Amino acid sequence: MAEIENLDDDELIPDAIAVLPPVNANEYNTDEDSGDENEVDINNLPGSQLMTEVEFIDDEIIDLVVKYSNLYAIQHNRQGDIHSSEIKCFVGVLLLSGYNSFPRRSMYWENNSDAGNTLVYSAISRDRFSFIMQNLHLNDNNNLENTNKFSKLRPLFSTLNEKFQSYTPLEECHSVDWYPITAVIDQNSSSEESQFVGVIRYGWEQLKRGASVVLQFADIIQSQCEKAPFHIFCDNFFTSLCLLAELTSRGLKCTGTLRENSIQ
Repeated sequence: MAEIENLDDDELIPDAIAVLPPVNANEYNTDEDSGDENEVDINNLPGSQLMTEVEFIDDEIIDLVVKYSNLYAIQHNRQGDIHSSEIKCFVGVLLLSGYNSFPRRSMYWENNSDAGNTLVYSAISRDRFSFIMQNLHLNDNNNLENTNKFSKLRPLFSTLNEKFQSYTPLEECHSVDWYPITAVIDQNSSSEESQFVGVIRYGWEQLKRGASVVLQFADIIQSQCEKAPFHIFCDNFFTSLCLLAELTSRGLKCTGTLRENSIQ
């Protein structure tokens, strides 16, 4: 402000002043004016985090969608000429439809006072959008793993997981949570098996599917730094005495709620 007050030429006075987050040498620490520096939350982030460039849906992901969508179109005797720029428009329309919705998809391209969207019909035609929707794929249907319920999405999941791990900060505490997956449950599975669908690599009878998810997560974080004193937090869907014993043997700490029937 002192520099602005000392300006002699009125034409040099800016119309607005932008206060940017501080760039300090403390990386993940806030400055004293942005809030309690010991309690960082979403409303009180340090400048190093606010200005971090992170892009998950990048050209690699777009190229993956283009590759398998064109392959699917060719396999069904359709022209495989989808371009990356069209996939970006396609994704943009999907994002826009989340907050600017119509009862029918075709209404985005209508030329009426109560329908239509200039951003949509100026970016991509209705027929082209429908063509991409018809052929949208993330894997080769001729080379799917029958034992993997997420095989059609596996290339996307694998690529995103690599990106998530590359941007994940090395921290002591980690939380593992769950949510029910109902769309891919095998109708022949028991109710207990249907609680969680995932790739299980641990065969101990004492460790149920929930616990194996925690162990797979432990594999990932320990691959980044094997000797780090990681502390995993989870709820009673995952926690069991056998899980705690296994994590302890790996040099990991774990805190979680425990169901009464999981004590033994």
